[in-house]
Amino acid sequence: MSISLTCTCGALLEIDESFLGKTIPCPDCQRPLSTQAAPQAVHATAPLAVVGLVLNLAGAFTIVGPLAGGVCGLLAARQIQKAKGALAGQQLALASIILGLALPLATVGLLWAPTVFGLDSALRQYNVGKDLDYPPDLKAVFKDDRIHFDVSAVVPSASWGRVMRLDAKNETTNLEWVVANLWEDAHAVVLLATPDAEKPSATEALNHFLQSQFVSWLNGQKKKTFEMGEKGVKIENEIGEEDDSIVYFQSKFEAGGIPREFLFRVTIKRNRLFIAAAGARANRFARLEPELRKILQSVQDEDKDKGAGGL
Repeated sequence: MSISLTCTCGALLEIDESFLGKTIPCPDCQRPLSTQAAPQAVHATAPLAVVGLVLNLAGAFTIVGPLAGGVCGLLAARQIQKAKGALAGQQLALASIILGLALPLATVGLLWAPTVFGLDSALRQYNVGKDLDYPPDLKAVFKDDRIHFDVSAVVPSASWGRVMRLDAKNETTNLEWVVANLWEDAHAVVLLATPDAEKPSATEALNHFLQSQFVSWLNGQKKKTFEMGEKGVKIENEIGEEDDSIVYFQSKFEAGGIPREFLFRVTIKRNRLFIAAAGARANRFARLEPELRKILQSVQDEDKDKGAGGL
């Protein structure tokens, strides 16, 4: 293959490509001629290819951003093809198309099944984790000057912490104490209320529980009216001790748009209705039930003068 060169004297030369990179004399004027190949032209990158990639990265876990980025990638690919080498950015356009398809699918997957990827657990930890106090000895203790005794429970692992923002007092509940495992969305609660009768009642306890600050918190700080009975929240597996001093039962309800199941242990002490409850999401309840029962059994009240006693 021959290369054309033109000397400043006007001589036109045809030389073999084997001389590229060498300096040869002009046969007419003897001036030295450079045989280096001319630099290749730098082609501009298709703007839409860049825009497509930016939209994908900026709106990575949204639906609109990656879809718009994918469309820009398709348009850029067509522009580059029609330019016949005058435009660059083919790889950027291809990346925009791929991300425009993959990112919306990933986002839909995360929204559709957040528990599979642990997204819901991570969000709870981010939003509520700062409000939890994790007891170093796994014993959560509630102390309050308004009452003359403490309430405590042993939590099964370091994943459980006391939800400080839910230490509350309202018209019907004197004390409200909550520990939570944010990663499992599991909770244990102790409520103290004024009893309506001499013996503990499952119906009364469940009503106090459903009206509690804790259930309102599960519902996004919104008060919700629960229907009781066959068409609503039911009391299941109710068991009372021989002297009816303690009542055990289970109940299922929906809070925060999620079906939940709780165990209850109810007794009357110190002229107060002690309601201890522990539960989790309905689809995790069976797996966590042994831990939840241990928490319930560990709940105790401790008189500062007389020492501890189980509920």
